[in-house]
Amino acid sequence: NQAEILAWIMKLYNNGNSFECDLTASKCIFWRSLPAPLYLYDKYPQLDNVRDLTEADSLPDEIFSSIVYDLPFIVSDKNTDNIIKDRFTYFTSVEEAYDVNIEMLNRAYRLLKRKGLLIVKTMDCYKANAQLWISDFVVQEAFKRGLVMKDKFILLSKLRLFAPTHKQNVARKYHSYFLVFQKP
Repeated sequence: NQAEILAWIMKLYNNGNSFECDLTASKCIFWRSLPAPLYLYDKYPQLDNVRDLTEADSLPDEIFSSIVYDLPFIVSDKNTDNIIKDRFTYFTSVEEAYDVNIEMLNRAYRLLKRKGLLIVKTMDCYKANAQLWISDFVVQEAFKRGLVMKDKFILLSKLRLFAPTHKQNVARKYHSYFLVFQKP
């Protein structure tokens, strides 16, 4: 499960310490069974201890030694019925999915100290008859910024949510990735 993966990342790459910052804390689901980062941000804060993400933009450069984020993995029209979309936040266009991934990578890179860790949870998806290789995009964009990929963990989903009326055109993706980067 994701708590186990995060615990292993902490042990292997962060000297067993908790991460310092989560830029997508939401309801702090990641941290139910793990020590939560001291600094919690989200675009849509849902808890009193989670600050608005725009506050992170006014922080000085290179302030955190470790950052985690987990962006939405769904691209859907607002008017489309979708079991998964009703449960999670989603992007409304392919362009938004890529733009927000770039925006978050830029933010994390700026806030990350040298030799700091960036952990990105991501997932590939399908929209408008096209595969969206979001995980590959994140890796390529991270490399453009000079980040070094240290590891990749694969989380298999125990849930198989999909609309029974939806015609399947490609293999369903029942996994997500935890990508571990280091700023040189």
